[in-house]
Amino acid sequence: MGYLRRHFRSLRKALGRKKALRAIKSAGNKEKRCLRDFNRKLAKDIVEFALKFTNPVIKMEMLSNTRNECKSIKRADRTIHSWSFYQLQEYIKQKAEKYGIPVVMVDAHYTSQTCFKCGHIEKANRNGAKFKCKKCGHVSHADLNASKNIAVSTVLAV
Repeated sequence: MGYLRRHFRSLRKALGRKKALRAIKSAGNKEKRCLRDFNRKLAKDIVEFALKFTNPVIKMEMLSNTRNECKSIKRADRTIHSWSFYQLQEYIKQKAEKYGIPVVMVDAHYTSQTCFKCGHIEKANRNGAKFKCKKCGHVSHADLNASKNIAVSTVLAV
């Protein structure tokens, strides 16, 4: 009798662990599917937006070193570390290729420190989200300024 109780108690524990592991694995798979779906929809929206223009071109930052540059454990940095940016870029490239839209990868170095108006590059131009050129006084949101610099940048790779 004692043997049977021990055997079935052990069996229930093992099954409980298996169920828990299965639930964790299932949740992880669901998260992957949701993120993949989100990236596909976002890529579709980006390409559809580009199609509204004559001679559209999609320019993207080369994000290959993003994880190495964000080393802190702040919440925003954890989000960057878990972001599947390569997958999103690949989906954008696939969708754009389907519609004949060229995709250009741009080196993003110094785009957030370069003034869009006068071209002056200085680290002090950017202070968090605020951009203020030390040379000409141009004021803008730092990300908007950087995106304008990327938009007018020369082609580095196709």
